[in-house]
Amino acid sequence: MNANPGNWGRAFAKQAQADFEAWSTLQGNKAIPVCHKLHFLQMACEKLCKAHLCKQPGADPKVHQSCHAYTAKNLGIIIRQQLSLTPRPPKNHEYLQDRCNLIAREIELLHPSVDNGGKRPDNCEYPWEQGGNLYVPATWTFPALNLLEAQGGRALLKLIYNAILRLEA
Repeated sequence: MNANPGNWGRAFAKQAQADFEAWSTLQGNKAIPVCHKLHFLQMACEKLCKAHLCKQPGADPKVHQSCHAYTAKNLGIIIRQQLSLTPRPPKNHEYLQDRCNLIAREIELLHPSVDNGGKRPDNCEYPWEQGGNLYVPATWTFPALNLLEAQGGRALLKLIYNAILRLEA
C-alpha cells in the first residue's frame, strides 16, 4: 500500500479498530484498572479523528503524526457524519451530539499532554500532582467518563465504532 493520504486514513482507522476492540474486550475484566481500559478508548478516538482528517481533500498525514489534541474538535463532526449515514438514527440524536462533545473533551484529556492549561492533570498514563497530593492513574476512577455509562453512552460508542469501520473501508 503506498503512502497517500487515503491510505494513511485507512491505516489510522485500522489501528483505531484494534484499539477500540482492545478497549471493548477489557470492559468485562474487573482486574484491569480503568486507566488501561480508557487508554485504549482514548487512542481509538484519537486515531479515528486522524483517519477522518487524512481523508480530507489536500490532507497532509505527516501533520497528524505527533499531535494529540484532535478528539474534542473532530469527534462531534465524525458523529454527525455517521448519524447522517445511519438509515434509522436514534430518536435522541440531538442529545447524542451534545453528549458527544462532552465525552470527546474528556477522552482527549486522558492523554498526558492535554491538560487544559494545567487545570486537568489527570491522565491514563502517568502519576500527577494536584493541590500537593500525588495521584496514580491505576487507582483513579475518571468520574467524568461515567458519561459513557449514562443515557446515550452505548449508542455513542456504537456510532464511534461504525465510523471507524466506515473510514477503514
